[in-house]
Amino acid sequence: MDERVEAAVDYISLLPEHILHHILSFLPIKQIAKTSALSKTWFQAWNAFQILEFDFNAIFSGNRNLYRYPDLENNRQKLYDTVEQILLRRRRQMITLTKFTVIVPAVYRRPEVVSTMDRWICHALGSHVKDLKIAVGPSGNEEEYSYSLPQPVFNASSIQVLDLDNCKLKLHPGGDIKLPSLKKLSLTTVFADDIVVSKLLAGCPLIEDLNFIWCFGFKTLQILDHHANLLKLRVKRLEHLEQIKLEAHNLRSLELHGPSWPSKLESFLIPKEIRQILSPPLCKVKELKLSISNQDESFTTAELVDAMLWISPHLQSLRIDSSLKSFFKFSYKQPTNEGESGCYKSLPVSCWNYCMEEVNIKQISYAVIPTWHYYTEDVQMKPISNHEERSYILKEDIWEKIESGLLDWVPECLT
Repeated sequence: MDERVEAAVDYISLLPEHILHHILSFLPIKQIAKTSALSKTWFQAWNAFQILEFDFNAIFSGNRNLYRYPDLENNRQKLYDTVEQILLRRRRQMITLTKFTVIVPAVYRRPEVVSTMDRWICHALGSHVKDLKIAVGPSGNEEEYSYSLPQPVFNASSIQVLDLDNCKLKLHPGGDIKLPSLKKLSLTTVFADDIVVSKLLAGCPLIEDLNFIWCFGFKTLQILDHHANLLKLRVKRLEHLEQIKLEAHNLRSLELHGPSWPSKLESFLIPKEIRQILSPPLCKVKELKLSISNQDESFTTAELVDAMLWISPHLQSLRIDSSLKSFFKFSYKQPTNEGESGCYKSLPVSCWNYCMEEVNIKQISYAVIPTWHYYTEDVQMKPISNHEERSYILKEDIWEKIESGLLDWVPECLT
């Protein structure tokens, strides 16, 4: 009896190139490069791949000596040259980069490596990169937050997402910033002065998502009304910040967190007589987070909730982090007559405590682990074994119950 053995068919290699690219998008760069040896199809897919992410912490994982000893310098230089050739090939073939990421440890912060990174980034810009991420390991000295971003990045018309970590933003004399396509900006441990930050915000007319996390050097943050597309703003631990001016009328989500802000909480607690002549500044915000370190005990939870709901009268969710984490979810009813909203009838929104229909509240006590890791965003928070949690659903006499002190309980674990 004759038996025929059919040759195995590589069905995966028969897939369209965009499907192969989707598969490659789930792999680390080392694995992606290895696929190019599988077949001509995979080789071509790799050479046209539009997402390049080089995480040197991961690349050198398990082989830290590669960047520690002089006799291995050649291996490192070969890797740099390979990265440059990969970028150059795509630039010459006019392949648009969807994303380019470079993550390097602090040990790389040397003149020859800096100039190499500059070239990589310029090649990526030449390929009209849309999503650019640069992260450099921390040096431990805020005055040494260089890697300094290359000047061409400040005028890159293709960039839609820009994510910078441990970088310095410094313009040449007379320089300007124009990022007409930028929609999301994330700055973490970035050093910049007030002039650069002002020009940066002015040069991003389409910005939708702004994140400032542990940045240094600037004292003022002005988000003006010409940022009509801004939907989300996150400001965390800006050590030198003294003033925030916010006029983003379409903002939907706001997060504020700062270790030195408790003494300035009066800025949030607008007196009621002033409220009657001013309009709430953030009428369209739906999500709001306020983080307070070492909360001043003279301010009750009710006062903070009332202040946040005047600033943003149509909030759907509110989170207040202090000695307790308090989560609020609000639902509203429409006023049935003018009398119900008479206290603020001259304003475009009703007084929140007349229109509230239901409030869901959860409060959780946490212990703070008093250890600080320089490269993390926050003090580490962990639930302790006897942590306490309380939940409430308020449907009647909502404001009276909140104002009664119901939410200002002291967890046993903190007494």
